[in-house]
Amino acid sequence: MYLRARNYDATTGRFTQEDPIRADGNWYAYCAGNPVNAVDPSGCIIELYDGATPEEIEQYYLAIIYLSQSKTFMDIYNELCESETVFTICFIDFEPYQLSNPNGETQQFEGDRYVGTYIFWNPYSGLVLGDEKSVQSPALGLAHEMSHAKQDLDGVMGKIKAIYSNENARINALEKDNLKYEIQVAKELGEPIRTEYKAKKEIKMTNSIEYGIIENEEFINSNKNQGQFIQMILISKLLGVLISYITLRILNEIRRIL
Repeated sequence: MYLRARNYDATTGRFTQEDPIRADGNWYAYCAGNPVNAVDPSGCIIELYDGATPEEIEQYYLAIIYLSQSKTFMDIYNELCESETVFTICFIDFEPYQLSNPNGETQQFEGDRYVGTYIFWNPYSGLVLGDEKSVQSPALGLAHEMSHAKQDLDGVMGKIKAIYSNENARINALEKDNLKYEIQVAKELGEPIRTEYKAKKEIKMTNSIEYGIIENEEFINSNKNQGQFIQMILISKLLGVLISYITLRILNEIRRIL
């Protein structure tokens, strides 16, 4: 039975080809043997790190559903999903965190970041722009870091690193190139736009898709469709469980007949 990326053998209950992304230990398994709680329609994935909480996972998928309104974002997202590289989403909060470089040296960071196929993202961090009033959504921050992953895939990151020996110059060049994606996604979503990359100020949001303005030191949410996207998350959860259950029943019935 052909299931898009691979053929499924109903007799053995296994795929006959390796997962093209080669994630996890068993490349012939589907969703790590847990199809009730996971779906991998293409065989190529963007992983969520193992320690992700249900709330973080929900905020991630809420962000993806919201961002899917943007054609520019979907082009980026699909490129990452269809590549042979496994990208991992790591959830962070407002506290500093430490990462080790290839030399074994530890550095301290804050905020969203893309480091070697790992996307560090705070699903509650809104970005206050230079006017100190406009606030972008945490979801747009996720799109920004995924754009860095696209730069990496396309070889742009490597070219810029080869040109600039100074780290600050490298960062400025990478961010300037990356802003063209962020600006387009923001336009398509109707979010505030920043035209240059500057040191950022963050404020805590109640979910990953809030954006708006600050007036009299109070945040005003401008995402009027927020409730609609949250409802979509709840519906998708129910549909996911139902589809997985039906799929298992069908596969088990095929195995029984054969």
